[in-house]
Amino acid sequence: MEKKIISKFTIIFILFLSATSFFVHGQTKVRGTIKDAKTGETVPFVSVSFAGTTIGAVSDNSGIYFLSTLSKVDTIKFNYLGYKELKLPIKKGIYQELDVELQSLDISIEAVTVNAGENPAYEIMRNIVKNKKKNNPNKLEFYKCEFYNKSNISVYNIDEKTLQRIFINDSDAINNLDTSVISGKPCLPIYFAETFSDYWYRKKPLGKKEVIKKYNTNSIGLDHVEIAKYTGNMSISTNLYDNFIFIFGRSFVSPISATWRLSYEYYLIDSAYVDNMYCYHIKFKPIRKFENNFVGDFWVHDTTFAVTQIKARISESANLNFANDIQVEQEYLRLNDSSWFVKRSKQYIDFNIVDKKAGEGNVFGAIAERTVIYDNIQLNPTVPKRFFAGDNSVDSTEKYDKIDTINWDVKRPEVFSRQEKKIIETIDVIKESPIVKQTERLFRMFTSGFYNLGNFEIGPYFNLYSKNPLEGHRFVITGRTSREYSERIMFGGHVGYGTKDKKLKFGGELAYRFKKYPRFAMGISGKHDIGQLGRNKKVEFLRENRILTTENNFISSLMRRRLNYRLSMIDNFEYYIEKEWVRGFKNILYFNYNIVHNSDSLSFYKYSEDNGTFNDFSEKALTTKEITLNTRISFREDILDLYFRRISMRTDYPIFNINLTYGFHDLFESQTGYYKANLIMKQKANIKVLGILEYVADIGIIRGKVPYPLLELHRGNETWSYYSFALNLLNYYEFVSDTYINFYAEHHFNGLILGKIPLLRRLQWRSTITGRGLYGKMMQNHDNVMKFLPGTEAANKPYFEVGAGVENIFKFLRVEAIWRLTHLDKPDVPSFGIRFKIQITI
Repeated sequence: MEKKIISKFTIIFILFLSATSFFVHGQTKVRGTIKDAKTGETVPFVSVSFAGTTIGAVSDNSGIYFLSTLSKVDTIKFNYLGYKELKLPIKKGIYQELDVELQSLDISIEAVTVNAGENPAYEIMRNIVKNKKKNNPNKLEFYKCEFYNKSNISVYNIDEKTLQRIFINDSDAINNLDTSVISGKPCLPIYFAETFSDYWYRKKPLGKKEVIKKYNTNSIGLDHVEIAKYTGNMSISTNLYDNFIFIFGRSFVSPISATWRLSYEYYLIDSAYVDNMYCYHIKFKPIRKFENNFVGDFWVHDTTFAVTQIKARISESANLNFANDIQVEQEYLRLNDSSWFVKRSKQYIDFNIVDKKAGEGNVFGAIAERTVIYDNIQLNPTVPKRFFAGDNSVDSTEKYDKIDTINWDVKRPEVFSRQEKKIIETIDVIKESPIVKQTERLFRMFTSGFYNLGNFEIGPYFNLYSKNPLEGHRFVITGRTSREYSERIMFGGHVGYGTKDKKLKFGGELAYRFKKYPRFAMGISGKHDIGQLGRNKKVEFLRENRILTTENNFISSLMRRRLNYRLSMIDNFEYYIEKEWVRGFKNILYFNYNIVHNSDSLSFYKYSEDNGTFNDFSEKALTTKEITLNTRISFREDILDLYFRRISMRTDYPIFNINLTYGFHDLFESQTGYYKANLIMKQKANIKVLGILEYVADIGIIRGKVPYPLLELHRGNETWSYYSFALNLLNYYEFVSDTYINFYAEHHFNGLILGKIPLLRRLQWRSTITGRGLYGKMMQNHDNVMKFLPGTEAANKPYFEVGAGVENIFKFLRVEAIWRLTHLDKPDVPSFGIRFKIQITI
């Protein structure tokens, strides 16, 4: 029940590691459905366990449970508040199905005023909604607290042969594997972390700050320091009192939403004293299937009508990929007569490659579990004047790497369970296993593009081969130093060869990171290689899939719908220095020296003032020297820092990139002088139940008479791939301008429309609509400097295209139908097209 319960890379690793396993055999397995003996309704959230062990599970939304173990057990028991405990005998070492009925306890519910003939839970719900503002923990203006967080991830359904290879035939270690409290299945742990943090929150003006005082992590294939930061409080955004709760970008209706009657049915099932407060026990479930809702129960205080405890699971038909089961438990603490605060929060997620829960057959998957405990809450604490200066952030754990002021055993608010101790011990054993080390290398290659060989990495793997008309078959050897070599310095390079032009291409780079936060780094690079004009730093700022933003890779070669002859040999030298002033504000200063050479298909013709005609460009190359100042501004952005690469995880606010460029006149043979100014604004906005809107506005001007390669060559697409931030029916070099506005927008409905259609909603397809365009002008006579290519013209008339599509086909494919609305009279341009994109979303 949070925006980012686990990072994208962790999810990919879970799915990747899960896919390397097969089946589990020779265990005691029990499966069945739990029902109410009186009503016949299924009962979710029932605790199921093997008697005499800590091995347990919880029944799902449909009352289905599954439990398995390698231990010798003969009794299973069922416990749920309001029902009598049930114990039943089971057979050892086999699979068995056992459906049970629970007998309710005779509990008298004290008086609550209700309207005649009305569901008694409705009056309580009206009072809950009426008092939401008063009871909402987010009403607190300013507070500080300490919290302890522990998280673990385990993979389940590993076959015996794989387990024997991992543990090198250590049967004792295999038999001692524990089971998940959610799935009841033996699990192979791959990650464990715990942190102690101080956290400050100020409502107006908004300020958040977290300081990790101590962290302890143990994992396979995940960055310890960075993941520790993302298991802290800054990643938690669960608030039951919000009308909508966001999970992996999807909007779920809260069970105490202002529109509760439209989404849920409620049952008053119990009343009792909880922590010396008299409370009502209410069960809730969705009215309709195939909507993003929850099922579960909560306790509510009879006087303030504040929720004191809640257990909730996403509905079975929720439109999420891979995350097939998510459960949350929360307990609230009453600070004073009018304020409540979260005391304890627990989340569980079941990840599967297919749509089955963690108990249904031999399905590969993983369980992520997380517990957060809050303590020492202080209202209106005293802080320095500029305490919240800069972007809201998690303080770097680098500051605490060498500080060991906390005794874990004393400071932990709860003692480690036997299962948690076993998790840590098991991770220590399996991460030394050869098969696990190899799997970790493959995972890193899948996510980063590089295969790790220790101090050196080979990659990106998708650039090793490609094909184009200029080079023919292109083969490249490329690599770089790894983090094992150094976390401060990185150098790499590539060597390539084309079978058609029979020319050698090469390049190299060197980067040095002086400081991690605030980030301070510099780098230098050079290359002699084939490239396409118009592909500049903008592509990096827009941050698309790296496979789709380069020409020289095998996927782009396969997806091309027409041959791209307009490639050039480019000599490039670049130097940069990067300085982050505060989190969310940084500058990068670039110096670029480029030589773009003539080619048979991309010749340069210079205008001659003597005879008014275009002649061959005598230098046979276009030389430029540029200095660019980039300013990046973001607000409350989560950043995953991978040393020499930073990844923007998410922010609810726009991100701005401002670029100011000066091209030197007659400096080291440069033919012209010019100025460029460019602003890129992008945002991914979650519009609650309506879905997600993603847009980019790209505005720029160029001044100084320059040849067309230095103008804005509006980004087209000549492949069958779908580009989110390109004009997909525009050919390369079709339009140029020196004053322009590009815009790209796409809206993801996240199943809002297709989820209402009976036959389609089971497929979990999701509809999209898109709109793109450009408006440009040619303010100066640049065509008198260098002759435009055939088919290239000034963008003096607006260009528009629209599209509609379906994503989440087979969980990874997006198909988009696109219509070109303008410039239809031009030859060799498509008016309609179908494009494809591989994308994995939750």
